[in-house]
Amino acid sequence: MTWALEEMEHVDLGDKHLETRAITFLNNLGSKPIETIPVACQGWAETKAAYRFFDNDKVTASKILAPHIQATFKRMQPYPTVLLIQDTTHLNYSLHYQKKDIGPLIHNNYRGLLLHPTISVTPEELCLGVVDDYHWHRHQLKKKTRHEKNVENLRTLLQDKRVIAG
Repeated sequence: MTWALEEMEHVDLGDKHLETRAITFLNNLGSKPIETIPVACQGWAETKAAYRFFDNDKVTASKILAPHIQATFKRMQPYPTVLLIQDTTHLNYSLHYQKKDIGPLIHNNYRGLLLHPTISVTPEELCLGVVDDYHWHRHQLKKKTRHEKNVENLRTLLQDKRVIAG
């Protein structure tokens, strides 16, 4: 579990018990990254503990990701060139009828969040980690043509675009 301890060295959830649990869950989920929480956890008690952990008001995505981002910037330091690659992912919560803070994705019947993770990668294709996890939801769909979107993007000044600073 050494890697999880190192990665979460600066985790601050305001509660030592929660911070210890964060390291345990990172280790469990990180050892089985494509599995669901119930499969990655070792039994029903651990699965229940994971869901309680993520449901705790002190535990937020930004607080969990913050120490990883810090560790990623530290890993980036020895490299003269690091590429920051961003992509967009749709998180579809259409079947979660009670979920708040979601909006239309590509159609009003598809509801969820837009996630724009930024990862750092060396030119030799070594992934160093995530440096940003910007996410948001639409309040409504705006029908724009591809040309209108391109014109709007070109008119946005570079200094007004989102910039990652370490």
